[in-house]
Amino acid sequence: MMAEAKLNEYFWSLGTAAMRCLPPELAHDIGIACLKCGVAPNIHGTKLQRRFETEGLNLGLKLPGLGTLAHPIGLAAGFDKDAACVVGCSHSGFSFVEVGTVTPLPQPGNPRPRLWRQKNDLALVNAMGFNNAGLARMADSLMNLKKSDLNIPVGVNAGKNKITDAKNALEDYAKVFSECKNLCDFFVVNLSSPNTPGLRDLATPQFIQNLSGTLSCEDKGRTWIKLSPDMTRVEFQNVLEAVSEAKFAGAILTNTHKVDLPWQGGQSGAPLRNLSNQCLEWAWDVHKGALPVIGSGGIITGADVFEKIAKGSWAVEIFTAFIYRGPLAVKLILEELVKEMAARGINNVEQIRGSYFADRH
Repeated sequence: MMAEAKLNEYFWSLGTAAMRCLPPELAHDIGIACLKCGVAPNIHGTKLQRRFETEGLNLGLKLPGLGTLAHPIGLAAGFDKDAACVVGCSHSGFSFVEVGTVTPLPQPGNPRPRLWRQKNDLALVNAMGFNNAGLARMADSLMNLKKSDLNIPVGVNAGKNKITDAKNALEDYAKVFSECKNLCDFFVVNLSSPNTPGLRDLATPQFIQNLSGTLSCEDKGRTWIKLSPDMTRVEFQNVLEAVSEAKFAGAILTNTHKVDLPWQGGQSGAPLRNLSNQCLEWAWDVHKGALPVIGSGGIITGADVFEKIAKGSWAVEIFTAFIYRGPLAVKLILEELVKEMAARGINNVEQIRGSYFADRH
């Protein structure tokens, strides 16, 4: 049995290494096609949860708007833009999946090349520009998921079309909400991609209030706001206070970091870790643990997950780690997280939350 598991790991690691020999966007497209066709390691989150439970460890948690999760690792938006391979992602072990970003109208995104690897830094730079097949395709994909045996929460990341003026952005978000509200479990409002002109300018307390006024209490309770790591502390905390006061489900911290060299776009992966964690610390100063937060940015290992949760995250999302560590990323990261917990005598993942701040006093 052990030999078979090792052979299985070798197979997936070999495939991941081979994919890294291809141009980044081609490799991504092939990865989506493989997952869509069921080429995945078949390690559902619930299987992983049961495995660790036999070792006396509880990795499960409850998250507002998402419900009960098998463990804290979900897939960030940007990987499966049109909800084409959600079932395959669930078979890779994710406890929840965020699809999109979707815009009301289809759009091609920015010209290629628009995705680059920084292998030595375990990072990516993307200038995709919200390329997606549009809201109608997304709705069809979500409708088909309803007919599948999928048993994890699926969220829709909503954005505005590039041609939509900022003053009309609320209309684009409203269209996504209206079309998908009965087809998904939660929403994420993207105010933080660096690749859509004017989008980050919407991240203000006033826009948060205006957005709040367009949604029912029920919809706000399952809507998350995704913020940039590039705001000043004052700007960031003012927006976060508005998110909390408006009673949104919570915040996703953070999106990619804007870079200009060697390529212009948003950087994800290991170099984002410190910026993203800084935002978690700023957030804690505002909410002291009362506002649910999903940590994202710079997560490559189980130690990174532990740090994110210790700094106030309820759950986390990965993207770049999935690219570099392959289809077994969730399993490997959870195994590393469990080792971090064992080293500290922790047997319940919820015991980690906010411990960084408790240890400072």
